[in-house]
Amino acid sequence: MEPVGLGLSVLALYIECIKAYKIFSTASCLSSDLRILRTKFQIEETRLTQWGTYWGYRSSPEECALDASIDNAGQNVAVTVRLTLQQIATLLKEYSSLTAKYDGVQRGGGLVYRGMTWALKDKATLETTVQNLTDFNNALHQLLPKKSELSLSQAVACALTQENDKDDLDSIIAAAASLHHVDVAKLARFKRAYQLLALEEEEHDSRPPALLSSLQLDEGRIQLSTRHATKERTLANLDGDTRVIVEWKSYHPSMLSGSLTARQTLRNRVTHLAELMSSNTQRPDGFNVLTCVGYFDQASSEHFGFAYDFPRDVVRHMPFTLDELFTSSSAPALGTRFKLALSLARTLNLLHSSGWLHKSIRSNNIVIFQAGNNNEPEYEKPYLLGFGFSRPDGYHEETFLEQSAVASTNQLYRHPEVQGQCARRYTASDDNYSLGLVLLEVALWMSLPKIEGRKQTTSEHVPLNRDKIKATVSSLPKRVGTIYKEVVETCLNLDQGRFVLPKEVTPPTAKWEAERLRSQNMFYWDVVKRLEECRA
Repeated sequence: MEPVGLGLSVLALYIECIKAYKIFSTASCLSSDLRILRTKFQIEETRLTQWGTYWGYRSSPEECALDASIDNAGQNVAVTVRLTLQQIATLLKEYSSLTAKYDGVQRGGGLVYRGMTWALKDKATLETTVQNLTDFNNALHQLLPKKSELSLSQAVACALTQENDKDDLDSIIAAAASLHHVDVAKLARFKRAYQLLALEEEEHDSRPPALLSSLQLDEGRIQLSTRHATKERTLANLDGDTRVIVEWKSYHPSMLSGSLTARQTLRNRVTHLAELMSSNTQRPDGFNVLTCVGYFDQASSEHFGFAYDFPRDVVRHMPFTLDELFTSSSAPALGTRFKLALSLARTLNLLHSSGWLHKSIRSNNIVIFQAGNNNEPEYEKPYLLGFGFSRPDGYHEETFLEQSAVASTNQLYRHPEVQGQCARRYTASDDNYSLGLVLLEVALWMSLPKIEGRKQTTSEHVPLNRDKIKATVSSLPKRVGTIYKEVVETCLNLDQGRFVLPKEVTPPTAKWEAERLRSQNMFYWDVVKRLEECRA
């Protein structure tokens, strides 16, 4: 067959490839035994669309910069891209004759292809086709800088795991493992792990699953240090000889003495968090959270304690919080701060992609360990803590307010619309807002109260001075560059309206889900990828 696209632009070739992929990835009548095969096509289609977005493809002609970006990358890159896209389009076109066998009819807003089951009998041939498509996509991805190649792999994983259907996730896990797409398989497994825990919750709704978890610790096994302790966390020994960090999450007694449903929901939430953060759950690379080795209920102080292991090759002392380092150390090099910010953004992106919200992002919930070989702070490896009352990102999920969140300083990091008695429901964009304030602190190497000019902390909450923050963000380019400044603005959403759920009697589930997916996709491209572009 004559190669497709001789003389076409990169943009025209790219569009031809995406159109050709639709034949296979959207076929709705593939037999169940070909479900994995269809998922493989979907994975390779997503890899190509994410690659195109990286290079500047946009559906709007005025915003599309694909041709210009490829040309600017150099002649060798442009030639390789053009030849590879031609091969992809030609390979897919070889099967375009299948469309003649379709009896396409419009049903429920989509086409149903009656002939597809018969047309895809030669499964072995199609498996070979998928492998060839994988190789072509690998060639395109390898043209990216190494850091961007790794990050784009995570973007593909996030895009593929946005759906919540368990069968789809199982197919993605199997297909990604077969094609050796490690990041996709890891993130899909991580999200699937939560689904299995949620299913356990439904099956055991007559008793708290916390009582069934192997991670629940007897309080007597924990020996707490009296010298190395703060309100948020305490150094401790587990069973006498294993050094751990215990993070405290307070609760009001009414949370456990209320209705049976609310009581179980809280205990289930604690159990599920411990399971998800434990070594029982394989986590995606770049997800910088500590490994939970157990949890316990210290009823005498009305706290849950989560026991975390130390990372490898660090000093096993209480780590520094980012908030502490702002006042106790000079600012690290700008390039180091860029890497710190990027690591935090990647971790939050992966958390949201797994289907969870954090709800307590602030600089005293971010810790930096000392390297074991030189005792220097590992600024480029920040770890996110403070998960105690995180919850799944679902419209019907019950919210429990973290007691420490009402403290004046902690409230500064929360969006104004999710504070107080009339707060709206918390969404992923509110985590993004909190991250934006932390990124502002990292840029200036200064705590938020100091940036705002507060003289002292009071028990009475005083709202963040929005005009002061906006002016400070506007001055960032001379300190950290324009890209970083725009990332902070994106997180804080200073100049745009925010999505607010309408107060309807019937929950707008579809609208909620659409906003969740939109926000998640934008976060990668407007925050994670742009932080990768920051140069010192």
